[in-house]
Amino acid sequence: MEGTGAANVNDLPGGPNPPARGEQKTHDWFHRFVLFGMFPYPTRVRLAMAPARLAQVIGVDWLLEKIGLFKLLPAGLKQLHDMLPRFRYFSPRLPEFLPAHGQRRARVALFTGCIGDVIFRETNWATARVLQANGCDVVVPRGQVCCGAIHYHAGNERSALDFMAQNCQAF
Repeated sequence: MEGTGAANVNDLPGGPNPPARGEQKTHDWFHRFVLFGMFPYPTRVRLAMAPARLAQVIGVDWLLEKIGLFKLLPAGLKQLHDMLPRFRYFSPRLPEFLPAHGQRRARVALFTGCIGDVIFRETNWATARVLQANGCDVVVPRGQVCCGAIHYHAGNERSALDFMAQNCQAF
C-alpha cells in the first residue's frame, strides 16, 4: 500500500491551484506534496531524509549552519530543515512480535505511525519496551499505514477513510 497514493502535485488535495485561504490549511504545492505525497509513505520519507541524515552524521549540516548557508534556503525548506530532529543512531524496524517480560498480563498492538516510525523510531522502541516490562506481549502489524489524520484535518476525508480501512484490516 505504501507505493500507492498521490505521486504528483495534481493528484493531491487542492490540485495545482489551492483554494482560497481558510478553505484548506495547506496553501502551496510544496507543503501539499510533503504532507500528502511524502509523509504518509515511510519509504518516501526515508529516501528524502537520507541526504539530511548523512549531512548530520558527517557534520556537513553543522558547517553549513556555521557559515550561514541555511539562511539562503526558501522559507518552506528552511522551516522543514529547522524541524528535522538530530540523527541519534540507527534503530532497526520493530519485529512483528515482542514477548512480555515476566508474567503475561496483556497482548497489545502497537501503532507505529508513518512519520513516527521514520523520524522517531526510538520512541516506538521505548514504548514497546515499557509495554513489555509491564507484562504485555507487543504485536506490530506489518500492514499498518498512515493514520490519515493529516488528510482528514485538511478536508480530504476519502483518503483518510482509505487509510483507516487499511489499518482496520491490518489490526
